[in-house]
Amino acid sequence: MDHNEYFRFENKFRGSKENVLNRLEQYRKLVELIFIKSRYATSLDIGCGRGEWLGFCKSIGFKSLGIENNEIMVKECRKAGFDVKEGDALDLIKNIPSDSLSLVTAFHVIEHLTFNYLKELLSECNRVLATGGILLLETPSIDNISVSTKLFYTDPTHINPINPDSFIYFLNNVGFDASKYFYINGGPLQESNPAYLTRLLNGIAQDICIIATKDLSATELYFSNNSNWSDRLNLGISTIEGSLEFDAAINKKDMVMREKIIENQVEIFTLEQKLLILEKRILTVETLNNQLNQIQLWKKIIRKIPLIYRVLKKIKRILSFATMKILLIKFFSDTRLGFLLFRIMIRFLRKIQLISCAEKYQNIYIQLRKSYNSDNKVKCDNYLEKHYYLNPQAKSIYNDLRS
Repeated sequence: MDHNEYFRFENKFRGSKENVLNRLEQYRKLVELIFIKSRYATSLDIGCGRGEWLGFCKSIGFKSLGIENNEIMVKECRKAGFDVKEGDALDLIKNIPSDSLSLVTAFHVIEHLTFNYLKELLSECNRVLATGGILLLETPSIDNISVSTKLFYTDPTHINPINPDSFIYFLNNVGFDASKYFYINGGPLQESNPAYLTRLLNGIAQDICIIATKDLSATELYFSNNSNWSDRLNLGISTIEGSLEFDAAINKKDMVMREKIIENQVEIFTLEQKLLILEKRILTVETLNNQLNQIQLWKKIIRKIPLIYRVLKKIKRILSFATMKILLIKFFSDTRLGFLLFRIMIRFLRKIQLISCAEKYQNIYIQLRKSYNSDNKVKCDNYLEKHYYLNPQAKSIYNDLRS
């Protein structure tokens, strides 16, 4: 990729100068502290690009020097009044005197370099830094899944994904006293719900800030607990931190779901109890309804009583007729069955409260019964007398009984 093409590529994918300057503001406290505590107010920016960091350091008070191998970007920086040297970084830094700089920086540069080249460059950075000096590096974070699998390869000149742990090891090997890295510049979904999986894909820190101290005095100053410059960093979360938060959120969500399930079960139990009570009430209402229906039936029957009474009155009138009496007397006086029916009729009349009529027929029944009995007695006596005279043996038995 030629210099013109890469300059256009940088403008499109790195963002505008204003956006870059906004991201660099997180280092203001650190740079101000370095400016106050350093022996030399001189800084070097390796791969200075369009010069955003040079202008940032100059605004604080540093004498800023830049190194850039893209001639288009060098022209842009020089137009802005910055001191920039064009050429290879390793070759140019070797010309800088030892212990002459308070701050050396490289933003999104080390991922473009081979390992051996980078190792030698780091050694030169340690050499040119003065006592109390700081090395500040920024590079894409391969801990971010989207960065390591896609965004890192957007720039075809990226050749060296940086592992921060091994990088710290190599910094210590080339002579730095202490090194530390920070996950910064969280993705767009960093503040979204931890229970969303998309937060792990597009909310994890996209870059890593690596800081190395020249000597023990710088280590105690910049890495002590009292130093608060890191509070201004746009800190992000790592993938493991995001995963732990995801698990915690899911577990919390599960607990909430379990609590809701328990609440629902309690509500279901309560509703079941209410349903049982309602069923009992429905049964009671049905029972009352049945009783009411029976009452209604009896009411209907009671309403029919006047009709029954009128019918019975007509029967009474019919029975009071002389001709009917004669027929009844004739029928009932001829047979024993007739007397039985006569008695049943009298009882029926009493049951239906026709007392006077029943007593009247009771008297008739008694008279008929007497008449029937006397007639039967006469018939029986005649029958016995007839056999008495016809049977000598009967006479003999009769005389013996009398004696």
